[in-house]
Amino acid sequence: MTNLPAQLSTLDQEISALTEQLSPAGPDDIAKAIAWLMDGGMLFPASIKAADPVEEYRIVLKGVPTFGLRAAFSKIKRGEYTDLNPDFIPLPAALARLARQEALPKMELRRMAADRRRGIEESAKVMAERQIVSQVKKRRAADIIASVTAARRA
Repeated sequence: MTNLPAQLSTLDQEISALTEQLSPAGPDDIAKAIAWLMDGGMLFPASIKAADPVEEYRIVLKGVPTFGLRAAFSKIKRGEYTDLNPDFIPLPAALARLARQEALPKMELRRMAADRRRGIEESAKVMAERQIVSQVKKRRAADIIASVTAARRA
């Protein structure tokens, strides 16, 4: 465990990067993504009756991970979801579901990295405790040997 600080630092960087990617999308991110789809020719579904459809999407997509939002919007624009009509922007709830699904692998990677970090810390703690116990045992053995040696001399 001589490279413990380096391992922990690397895991901390990995966890931080994943946490940043999974940060909630802001209203501007959502509006830009909707505009990006519209620039590609997609329309709002006729079933959205709100005066400001973008605001409907902002409300529903609030808190969705940024990475998931970007991945879902990219796949929508490229037509990778075969069950969606390529002429229309999916309904807000469907977009939120897709974005959360796209974020799941990153969420799992972050969880696994955090678990690895905890495991390394626990292992280091156990090793340190074993070393302390070993040193105590060595001292006791040395004391016993010293007392036996002293008794033999006497």
